[in-house]
Amino acid sequence: MLGKVAIPAEKQDEEEDDPQYEKDNKAKKVLEVPLVLLGQFHTAPISGIRELPESTQFITISEDNTMCIWETTSQQQLSITQILDRPVSLAVNETGNAAFVGTEGGAFLVYDVSNRVKPRLVKQVRFFEEYISLDLLVTS
Repeated sequence: MLGKVAIPAEKQDEEEDDPQYEKDNKAKKVLEVPLVLLGQFHTAPISGIRELPESTQFITISEDNTMCIWETTSQQQLSITQILDRPVSLAVNETGNAAFVGTEGGAFLVYDVSNRVKPRLVKQVRFFEEYISLDLLVTS
């Protein structure tokens, strides 16, 4: 969860830089400004981010096995979608109505994101039967 607190700036006197002044005049201050919750966010590192064309929105994937759609003007999360395997790559089509997610386990997922609040999985392709970690794959 993430929030923000609007705190007015305080004027600082030059003598406040003096360590002795700080020690002698240190006072506790109580904030009386409410905390504004911005919403739930990813709980692990983000592994991909793409702009959704012709909108003020973007899409992210994370190591917490989720895909999220965000509205930049309001700083709000529009949707969160669970992915069964760790997503490692992300792309969107030129109209911003489809998102393509590649997973560590070799799945290719296609989501219809035209309804930003409720993305829909429309296609899933597996490139191999058994789970093989990306770390074990060698390219030539």
